[in-house]
Amino acid sequence: MKHIILKIGIVGLTILGLVACSGGGSGKKIIGRDQFVYVLSRDDSKIHEYHLSKEGVLTALTTPTVATGTLPSFMVMDPAQQFLYVANEYDGTVSQFKVGTDGVLSELATAISTEDMPVHLAISPDGKFLYASSMTEPHITRFAIGADGTLSLNGLIPYADASLGAHFSPSGEFAYVISHYTDSISQFRLQSDGSFQALTPASVQAESCPSGPVGVTQLTQGSFLYTASCWTDLVESFAIGSDGTLNKQATIATGVAPQGLLISGNQMFVANAGSSDISLYSIQQDGSLVHQSPTSVSAGVAPVGMAVNATSTFAYVVDSGADQILRFKVSSQGLVKDDTFSVVTGGYPVQILMK
Repeated sequence: MKHIILKIGIVGLTILGLVACSGGGSGKKIIGRDQFVYVLSRDDSKIHEYHLSKEGVLTALTTPTVATGTLPSFMVMDPAQQFLYVANEYDGTVSQFKVGTDGVLSELATAISTEDMPVHLAISPDGKFLYASSMTEPHITRFAIGADGTLSLNGLIPYADASLGAHFSPSGEFAYVISHYTDSISQFRLQSDGSFQALTPASVQAESCPSGPVGVTQLTQGSFLYTASCWTDLVESFAIGSDGTLNKQATIATGVAPQGLLISGNQMFVANAGSSDISLYSIQQDGSLVHQSPTSVSAGVAPVGMAVNATSTFAYVVDSGADQILRFKVSSQGLVKDDTFSVVTGGYPVQILMK
């Protein structure tokens, strides 16, 4: 019960750890150039926009914020980093933005309706489809992404359980859907029309409450998927077979209430909102995880979302308990907190993306 209370009070029950399933994903990185950073905050229903210098300095853009719908829960950027979309949990809509060359977001079109309580968005590897997952509906809503970035309803993918998000294999061939009520992961082959074809078996069991966050990576010995459990405080690893099916490998302990998962090279970082720290792991070539020393680093009050800069020298963490962005130096031994760095952001920040 302590985890449910924690998630209501700190990170929001309906997010259930999804704020960084794409690693607070940064998408394609722009090496050797300054970047732009976007922080999603629920209390003020805004995206806060920043410039990130090569030296790691964050500065608010001349247009510092852009409004979303009410109680935004998740944002995602297309593979080309031209468009950004936000799930608005209270409104049941998806906001649509164009990413300017100066980093400023501008509305592409009015928010498009989806199912009640959307909590996660995913974009197909080819950038043609967006998938909106809802905790209240027995399907995933599929939208086609036009050449100009605007969304149009493209159909529903039947799904018997409350979906907490779709994720794709490193090859882009397979899709995995986290099941909230059955503690399982459904597995599919992604079709060219954006539909999902169930694999055999159709699902695999996972640890209790496999709420995410979720990460995938390609290693010399294969592809792997990792998911965190909100009840058991574990990261669970799965090998992805050549046919797309998942094979459970092992579990390893995290801190309390893991909310964000970030893979950077051969390292994994897990943000734990309940224990106010980040767990540090080395990823072995067989996909197994090994605790680093130290095993964790302190990270504010309630760390949730994470992202690394283009050169993988700094990691930025949003702290939903103190409405701030923290910075860590990335080393081969994990993360070192920069105690001189703290940027105040919007109320109740839940996710960070980089362009």
